[in-house]
Amino acid sequence: MTTPYQRQIESDLTDIGKALSAKGLDATERERLLRRLLRVARRAASDPAYDPDRAAKLVAAQPKVTGTGADRMNGQLASAAHVLGRAAKWRSDGMTFAKLKYRFMGKTPADAIFIAQAAYMTGDMFGVSAALTLNPKAHVALFYDPCANSDRDARAHLLRFYDKSSDTWHPRVALIPTTDCEAAYRLSIDGRFPDTVFPSGVPEPLSKVGKCVPIGTATAMVADAYRAGAKKATAALQAEWLPTGWEDGSLRPVKGGKSLAEWVGKRFDTRNVYAFIWFRRSGTKGGAHPELDTSVKVTGELIEAVRIADPITKQWLIPNAKAVVIGDAGHGLSDKADIDFTEFWNDPGSPFTDGDRRTQLALFAYLNKRGITYMNIGMRSGALEGPALLGAKTVYMEELYNLQEGRMDKWDGPVPGYHRIALGHVPTEQGKRVLDQLILAGLERAGEDLTESVRGLAAASGIAEATVRELFAAAAGAGISPAKHIFDPAAPKACFDRLYAAMDKSLGGKIMSISEPSWKNCVYWGYGGIRAYQSQGKYLVKQKICADYDGPAEGLSKADKEALWNVIAHTIGGWETQ
Repeated sequence: MTTPYQRQIESDLTDIGKALSAKGLDATERERLLRRLLRVARRAASDPAYDPDRAAKLVAAQPKVTGTGADRMNGQLASAAHVLGRAAKWRSDGMTFAKLKYRFMGKTPADAIFIAQAAYMTGDMFGVSAALTLNPKAHVALFYDPCANSDRDARAHLLRFYDKSSDTWHPRVALIPTTDCEAAYRLSIDGRFPDTVFPSGVPEPLSKVGKCVPIGTATAMVADAYRAGAKKATAALQAEWLPTGWEDGSLRPVKGGKSLAEWVGKRFDTRNVYAFIWFRRSGTKGGAHPELDTSVKVTGELIEAVRIADPITKQWLIPNAKAVVIGDAGHGLSDKADIDFTEFWNDPGSPFTDGDRRTQLALFAYLNKRGITYMNIGMRSGALEGPALLGAKTVYMEELYNLQEGRMDKWDGPVPGYHRIALGHVPTEQGKRVLDQLILAGLERAGEDLTESVRGLAAASGIAEATVRELFAAAAGAGISPAKHIFDPAAPKACFDRLYAAMDKSLGGKIMSISEPSWKNCVYWGYGGIRAYQSQGKYLVKQKICADYDGPAEGLSKADKEALWNVIAHTIGGWETQ
């Protein structure tokens, strides 16, 4: 006997199959349907009692796509097949979500603060780990999709760092399986745990606290700790993060390799100062945020920004400064920089080839200990955040329209030597194109989610779909103005309270007559629609700010160069030179 939820999955799969089989389907519509198929496949995999055979056959029956966007669309089809294949394997092996244990060793205190983190949020690793170290109330709810290879890899990467590469679990990090990391993150912040996303119900570690806080709370906790005592906070992170032997440079993790002191001694001189210019190309290799990658031109401009004080004399800000290009390979700027530290973690015989991020962090802490004067300059990246908390002077650039900018702005002031610059746009032409695509995809996804929520709430409440859409706009639209570049929405709970009042009015004051099962659906679709409407607004604000940008397609604008210059000059003002 199938449950209503299983019948809904079956109906969705049948509808998608019919639509995909239609003749004359254009590429855009096919891709939309394939994305929907992937979502439904995840739902099928999440239900321990659901037999995925029919769904798997439906996915397998879809022909390969040719023409525009074929690779992307076939990738969606392959992902759905992979998800259902995993579900079938779990069934044959007797494995279900119900048997996936929540990894959590500690008892949840009443005042625990659970920071929500989805597995793909690897760039927040240092900030989250720092919060765990500096705030004893901090806990982490780490959500991952066991169907997704990328989630499992990211989960392992994060846990290696949080657990200090040992066999002991961090007692305040809960590992929670889910069918959809992105949805789990949003829903947990609202304190909602629907079985479509959390098949095993409310995760036990969260049962006492009720809900999570956004991941940006971690950076706020860190800022508070540094504001209370920067030296004490830095010392605590040194003790938590750095391996034995970092202080005197005796650290030698690779047998037969150089010690940290030997490696640094051959490359740095206390009579010089060093500007580390970070070249980023991780996005083109499949990493997160490809729009933040830097180009050869932009990296060259960053080198010039620290090198030239006067356009005529071409003099350095400081005569004995050295430009160090560091980070990913592919820049071809070795001749423009004084020192090439490209992918220094792969340098044969160095202390860094063990692949441990803690050893890489030890480099920057040891440079401080040795009295080497330096600073890091680069686009938003977790690679800059860890060293900054260990005392590295840092110029941290991120785009103005990045709506998470308040997250890292909190460190500007409390964390010594850390300075943030808000650029008018991502600095590369390729990054701008990628961002345009991300915005369009985000708008489409938010639009689909909003339509789904409108239909769901209309069916559950009996209110017409057109009216429901208007109610969502009225309840969730406050504080969102693309024309004014403003995105400051109300909290979902406040929006839902407004939605509830408007629904009651629309129903003639009879909202209490809705049956309990239908009301649960009203709550689910109500919050879903609020999130979707606000997400749509976020992307519209981004889109308008991008459209209003009047700087160059490739490179830094004049205003960005001036801002960069002022921050670098301010940072350099604290340098000790010979």
